[in-house]
Amino acid sequence: MSHYDGEIFQTLLQRDGLGSNIVVDILTAAYGSVWIATEGGATRYRPVTSPPKVRITDVVTDEHHGSVQALSIPSTLLAIHFEARSFKTHPANMQFVYRLRGHDETWHSTREHFVEYDGLDFGQYTFELRAIDRDLTYSTEAATVSIDVHPPYDQWALVGLVIVALAFAGVSGVYARRRRDIALTRELEEEVQTAREMQMRLMPERTPGPARL
Repeated sequence: MSHYDGEIFQTLLQRDGLGSNIVVDILTAAYGSVWIATEGGATRYRPVTSPPKVRITDVVTDEHHGSVQALSIPSTLLAIHFEARSFKTHPANMQFVYRLRGHDETWHSTREHFVEYDGLDFGQYTFELRAIDRDLTYSTEAATVSIDVHPPYDQWALVGLVIVALAFAGVSGVYARRRRDIALTRELEEEVQTAREMQMRLMPERTPGPARL
């Protein structure tokens, strides 16, 4: 027997208490109870609204970080593991809805107990997770973990070296231009002085006397 809340399907099977997986008939009774006739007998199903508990068990990058609420990592490859507890729902029948705010605002569903992200951009993210039991009852509180993905420290060092190199190149360029300007000024001064000396040598040493006819 399957039921649907508009977003999630849940299925009741023999492992959940049905007499058989082959259902013959379904009868709705009072107070929300449902009688399910199967080849193995009749089973009364009564939804219970006790919400499941959910928690994040591990955050994995190039190492295991365990159950944390906030994490700063230099990796864009990320795996988040989780679990839920419910006395009335078989672990294989538990579903989860999740989203990574800052990356994808849409809720996704899974029956797996982990999700993976690859190629995340550097930035701030918040992973949110809820569990859904066999009765389509959602966790009242979401399990969350805040994640800061930053460049590796060796990249920070490289960026710093590049900035220093560019700054040094800029200063060196200014200093080189100043040296060229000074050298050009001196060269012009020397040329002016040489021209002045040549002009002085062309002038007579004595004042010429009166001309004779």
